[in-house]
Order: sequence, then structure tokens, then C-alpha cells
Amino acid sequence: MLPKLLLEIVVEDGIVVYSSESEKSVRPKWEHLDERIDLPGEWWFKESVYKSMKLRFTLLQTDSDSDSTFLEVPLCPSILQRLDVVPEALPPNSVLVDFSDGSTRLPNNIFQVLLDSKLTEPPPVEDFSRFEDDAFRFLDQVPETLNSRERSASSLLDPEHNSDSSTTNLAAEKPDESLQSSAQFDQSEQATKKEDLNSEKKFLEALIAQEEAEMERELDALNEEKKLISALLQEAKSINEEIRLVQTETKNQAVELSHDEFKGRAQHIKLLSELRTIYPITLDPQKGWVIRNLRLPVDLYTTVVPEIEISAALGFCCHLIVMMSKYLSVQLRHRIYCNSSRSVIQQDGAAIHPLFTTRGVEREQLDRGLALLDADVDCILMTFSIDFTPRSHILARLKRVYDHIIDGNWSSMDKARFQ
Repeated sequence: MLPKLLLEIVVEDGIVVYSSESEKSVRPKWEHLDERIDLPGEWWFKESVYKSMKLRFTLLQTDSDSDSTFLEVPLCPSILQRLDVVPEALPPNSVLVDFSDGSTRLPNNIFQVLLDSKLTEPPPVEDFSRFEDDAFRFLDQVPETLNSRERSASSLLDPEHNSDSSTTNLAAEKPDESLQSSAQFDQSEQATKKEDLNSEKKFLEALIAQEEAEMERELDALNEEKKLISALLQEAKSINEEIRLVQTETKNQAVELSHDEFKGRAQHIKLLSELRTIYPITLDPQKGWVIRNLRLPVDLYTTVVPEIEISAALGFCCHLIVMMSKYLSVQLRHRIYCNSSRSVIQQDGAAIHPLFTTRGVEREQLDRGLALLDADVDCILMTFSIDFTPRSHILARLKRVYDHIIDGNWSSMDKARFQ
């Protein structure tokens, strides 16, 4: 796994004026334009500040708490070497700095390595060796004078009487000397080339060794990631197995719950059927709505039906509503106190209103109690989404509950309630 590098611009006294992290890359790159250095005083007049600027590179460790600074490079252009052409291959930990004047500079040690490895050209220096060669060629071609003495093959100052033989010997020996000089030059050039090739070979071997080491580190990092991925896959497999077991258990529990709810629904139907047997509700053409053969007229203040009969019918209605809410698990809005023909209803845990007719009961109190009783019946109807006519007779609405639950006319909402 490739680490991250932290670049810091540091001036004298170790003051950090800029810092930035790189992306994970083999060759990280930073781009900065017009960085502002915030230092106290008139620091721009101090030459020491410019010369003390450094680039500090810190390796950010991912598996430990301590980071390590491994490279510091001066930033002042006068301390760096200018590089006209950037070679394709660079030594390890090479830092190239591009300045706004278009120049590319690098540290002296890296420039010297490139120079020794023939990867860049040396600074232009005049070579005066050619003048020495011309001088020797000129001496070899010096013409003879009239009063010259004989010369030997090794000297131009030999006596003149030896001039013929020396000229002949010199002419004979000059090709050998020329061949010998050419051979020495060729040997020297071959030795130089061989030395250059050896230096380049060593540099390439070192570069290959470093690349191999980097590859080994990357392979180790990949192996660690592979182990981590394998562990994650194994963990995911375990989680999937646990999810499958949970789903199976949930399905089994859902089946059991469905059976239990079916049994509970059947029990509700059975109890409500028995309740209908106890409290039958019918619509008689002559008497109107009747519960257990007791009439409950629309107008409770009529004189046609005795007060005692109306009070008893209201008491039956109260008891029927309470039993329905208990069997069907419906929470009533207002609490009902069943006491036969003297039943009452309580509003929000406070006022109590009568549900019977007698001379001592105020009409306003009775009307309020009947309205609260109607609200409890509507609560049962809306819980099971039963259609009904608002403000219809209370016994008509209770009969709707009988028909809907017992006769099996269950809507999807009712079934969802029991599933």
C-alpha cells in the first residue's frame, strides 16, 4: 500500500509556512503558485531567510503513531543546479523544482549522479586539446634548411651528414608512431567507454534493485490487503449465514404467529357469536330497533315506551359495547360503568354522565352521555374500517359489527390487523 507524503516549506528556526499532503502515488506532485509567507517583521530584506528555505518531506505512517522525515531539499535557486533537459530515468528520491521563470532545478548531489551516469550534459567548458595536436603536426612537417645537418629519426637537431639516412628512417618510423598513437587513442577511448558502460550498468543495477525492493514492498502490501479482503469476505459470509438463520427463524415465527392469530380470530368470532346470542339485535317493523326484546326508540323522551324499558335497553347496549371492545381488543375513548338500567359513562376521566331515563336526570346530561356512547361505538367501527351511516341508530351500528365480524366480511385492513 502506497503511503502519503507531507510536504512542508520550512524557513529558519524551523518555522513551517506551508504544508500539504500528497495523493497515494509512486511519483507524487505538488503545484503551488504565489505562496504567501506570513512572518513577522520585514523578512524580505533578509537574505538568510531566502537561503534557509527548505522543502521537508515526511512519510505519513498508517500503521503507527509516529511519522518520519526522510528528505530535506533547499528551495533557494542559487543553491540548486539548473537542468536544461529532464532525463527519463532519475535516481531514487529525486526532487525536481519548477520555478516561475521556466527553469527546472534539482539538488547538487542528484545533478552529480546524473552527470556521472551520462544522463545529462556537463556545463559548457572550452577544450584546448586540439591546439596541442596541431602543434605536433606542424613540427613533423618543418621543411629542411640549406645548411642543415644530418638528423636522426628522434631529433630535428641531428648533424646534416646524417640527413639522408635520418630522413629515410624518419619516414620509415613515422607510420609506426602514427599507428601506435592511434592504437593508444583507441585503447583509451575504449577504456573510457567501458568505464562509462560499467558506471551506467552499476547505476541501472542499483535502480533495478531499488525497483525490485519497491515491488517487494508493494507485493507485501498487496498480500496484506488480500488477507484483509479474505477476512472481510469470511466475515461477510458469516454475516450472510446469520442473516439466513434470522430470516428462517423469522419465517417460522411468522408462520406460528399466523396460526396463533388465526386461532385468536376464530376465538373472537366464536365469542362474538355467543355475544350475539345473548344480546340479539333486530329491526321489528312494529317496534323498531330491539335488543333482547326491549325497545330502544330514536326519541328517548317519548311517552310511548316506558322509561324503565328504555333504561334497561341502554344498560344492555352498554354491556354489549364493553364486551365487544374486550373481545376485539379495542380501546374505548370513554369509560363505561355497567350497572344494568343505571349505567353511566365517564368523559376523559372527569365528568360522569347518566345513561338512563328517570325524572331526576337532566336532559342535557343524558344527551351528553348518549353522544359519548355513540363515540365509543364509532371507535369500534372505524378500527375495523366498517362502513356505517353517521348518526344512525346505535343498535343499527352494533348490528353492523355483528355482521362484519361473524359473517366473515373482513377487509384487507382488518386482516392486516390480525396478521
